[in-house]
Amino acid sequence: MLLLEKNVKEFCNSRLKYAEFLQHKGYTVAAYIPDTNPELINIIKTKGILVFKYSKIYNLLNLINAIISFKPSIIHSFKFELHVLTVVVNFFSKSKIVLHITGLGYLFSEKGCKYYRVLFMKLVYFILIIKSFKVIFQNEEDRLELRFKGLFYKKYELIKGSGVDLIRFDKRKYNIAEIRKEIIIEENDIFILYVSRLLVQKGILELIEAIEELSFDYPNIKLCVIGSHKLKNNRFIPISIFQKYKNSKKIILKSEINNIEKYFAIADFYVCPSYYREGIPRSSLEALATGLPIISTNIGGCNLTVNNQNGILVEPHSVLELKNAIKNMLKSKFKWDKMGTSSRNLAKKEFANNIIFKQFENTYIS
Repeated sequence: MLLLEKNVKEFCNSRLKYAEFLQHKGYTVAAYIPDTNPELINIIKTKGILVFKYSKIYNLLNLINAIISFKPSIIHSFKFELHVLTVVVNFFSKSKIVLHITGLGYLFSEKGCKYYRVLFMKLVYFILIIKSFKVIFQNEEDRLELRFKGLFYKKYELIKGSGVDLIRFDKRKYNIAEIRKEIIIEENDIFILYVSRLLVQKGILELIEAIEELSFDYPNIKLCVIGSHKLKNNRFIPISIFQKYKNSKKIILKSEINNIEKYFAIADFYVCPSYYREGIPRSSLEALATGLPIISTNIGGCNLTVNNQNGILVEPHSVLELKNAIKNMLKSKFKWDKMGTSSRNLAKKEFANNIIFKQFENTYIS
């Protein structure tokens, strides 16, 4: 089994537990990942996983070498660029290719996006799907987007998310008061969390605006947004936003951190304002597992984490709807424990690692 991932940290967060699951099932597992983080790569190796590294994602020779050396019976790819490379180089092997579509991304979510660009991407997906053994979608909307008149119906599998670790994201393990004190969150503060790459389409600017407007009536609310950012990339929020809130105690912007589960543990509720074409946001699943009430946009993937017991759905792009939802949540503090329990139960029932991993494995043999 060869698992392909674009980011080493993403592999450790989302694929490593799955790799260990496969090993327990008797598979020999290898990872094809970038050589950007030696410390994390060593952690992967200590699990008995063979690692093939690449410096540039479009270096075909690295992937060809990995496939020829390892001779995998199955190649499971998790990102679009790697889908393309896998299909191209698989002429050198007879491996079964499983393409895992973890969301269709910005091109399919941008308003006013040029039609020919979307058409071109659909053509690329059409070719990729022809050459694949199976294609895994995380939500029905994405599957319908690439339905191609039902030509590939037998190849398609709908599996909700990549799993979530119920043990790691169990807030009962943590001393909440101690962590809040460490992060300088006062006892009476309402701590609202969002974890995501800092893309504009993730709805971060709308969320910040909603919090700014609400803070006059609710001075004890604090928003913490945690995620990676790329300079000189206009799809990410402007750097001026970081400068504006550099010393703010009300709106806290943080880059990626290692102990993210602690921030989930101390949060009062979680907000996902994204209008990006997600599969199912991993951070929303982590919020479910932690037992947090959730506010999320009513778009494919995001809306699968909210039912009528654990949170509120809002329409995308709307500062007003976000503001009203947060206000309603603030007024419903007496319901938070019950809503959190519902979130945790939803994670156990539909999104837990053991459930999702079994579905992945069944894809290989179906």
